Amino acid sequence: MIYLTKKQLGVSMIELMVSLFIFSVGLLGFATLQTRSLQEGFDSGQRSVALWRTQELSDRIRANNDQLDTYMAAVNNDAICNATPTRCADYWDGGAVAGAACTATQMATFDVWDVLCNGEDATEDVLIDSDISLACDDRDLTDALACSSGSNLTLDACWTSRAASSDNQLEIVQGSAALPTCTEPDAPGYLFESYSLEFVP
Repeated sequence: MIYLTKKQLGVSMIELMVSLFIFSVGLLGFATLQTRSLQEGFDSGQRSVALWRTQELSDRIRANNDQLDTYMAAVNNDAICNATPTRCADYWDGGAVAGAACTATQMATFDVWDVLCNGEDATEDVLIDSDISLACDDRDLTDALACSSGSNLTLDACWTSRAASSDNQLEIVQGSAALPTCTEPDAPGYLFESYSLEFVP
């Protein structure tokens, strides 16, 4: 008696679909990992900007430390970027323009504007929904100054994390699609990055 055996030729549709499914899941996982990596890299870059700019501003305050009240008012002024103050440094405006001969008060206002608002890489533009504030622990309550020379200053910066702002569950967590700002008392802390610098000018 002769038995004939059939050999399987090619790949069945079920095997093909399973292979395609496994490949798709792996590709989706890789794409998600790549996206998260880009977001984390962006957040790391933002933190570097925050450290660099707060350090730069603190150095300028140290160099002009008899104007602490002016620095306090300028940093805590939400409208500081709305108007260009007297420019106290040379700049380029289609041609070289010499900076004005500024008073110490004008220099303080210009310093804050220059660090927070000036140029495409300005702090306000680079840090997403950022808030920067300057607080003073006044060491001399007997004078008329809100922040006396030698007082301890705290420069706080906070901004929205790119990774958090891209979270799929953000709308569920907040109950709305709008991001809260980092200064809101009930804002979820995990949505934000922050940096604080204490110094005595």
